[in-house]
Parts: sequence; C-alpha cells; structure tokens
Amino acid sequence: MSSDGIVVININVNFQSKKMLANPTITTRGFVLVNDNQDLINDLINETKKIVEKNIRTNEKEIKSAIITELSAYIMEKTGRKPVILPVITNIRKETVKK
Repeated sequence: MSSDGIVVININVNFQSKKMLANPTITTRGFVLVNDNQDLINDLINETKKIVEKNIRTNEKEIKSAIITELSAYIMEKTGRKPVILPVITNIRKETVKK
C-alpha cells in the first residue's frame, strides 16, 4: 500500500439509464483527515462526478480507470501526495414491481 494513504470512492450508478444515482462517497485512510480537509473532499466529489458523467456511456472498467488516472493527477497537483485510489462502483437497477 502506498505510504500516502488510500482514497476509497463509492459510486452508485444505474447503467441501464446511464445515470449516477447519488453523489459519490469518499473515505480516506492515511491520506487526509476528512473533518480538517472538507474543501478538498468536496473538490474530489465534484471531480469524480465530472469523470463519471463524462464516461457513463462506457463500462465499469473504463470508468474506474478514468477515475484513477484523472484523480491521481488532480490529487498530486493539489497535495503533492499520491494515495492509492480505489473506486467502488455499484450498479443499482430499478426493478419494476408487478401488481
């Protein structure tokens, strides 16, 4: 594991409708304290949303790769650190209920 910590990004997506269902959730360990760096965490959420929206027409693997590549560069620019980035994408399907 990187000495710069880890950033876990949870994303809920409906691949059928090609939409992100909620804002990404970010958890860090050994990178920054969330309470002390809320502006950075909000920036990471916004950047992740842009990346997902730009790549939503592709597949899960492509989205994860884009998140890792683009956020690594963004984090390095903002903090000078290079944490491990672990995107977790959950495909949530809305089932129709038959009556």
